[in-house]
Amino acid sequence: MLEFIGVCRQRGSGFLTMFNGSFPVFLSASRSMEDFVFRDENYVRIRVGEAGWSIESEAGEELFTFDLPEEIFNKYQRSGGLTRRQLLNIKDTHMSSFHVFVSQGDDLKLVSFKLDRNWFRQVSRNLGN
Repeated sequence: MLEFIGVCRQRGSGFLTMFNGSFPVFLSASRSMEDFVFRDENYVRIRVGEAGWSIESEAGEELFTFDLPEEIFNKYQRSGGLTRRQLLNIKDTHMSSFHVFVSQGDDLKLVSFKLDRNWFRQVSRNLGN
């Protein structure tokens, strides 16, 4: 938690959301949200790599980073790790839609994020399904 707070202070903001309506997740903004234009629905890609989990815009801009909730990891992990298929299933099951309150200037609005289904299908096909 202290590490998350430190990253949020360094980057200037942080957010709280719920994945699957059950798992609270702290999102650390990857850059200032002041200049990012949010639509009513924002389609995103969720990636995981050496540096951890990230949420990107359709254009590939990193918006947020986060840690996978331990409860989700424990639900899927076998032999201490997660396969690429399990990671894809986690994204589909738990992260397909979420909301974040974003303050821009004097406005506070609820912003909707949805998994980019075209990207998701392409990733799934690349995994052989």
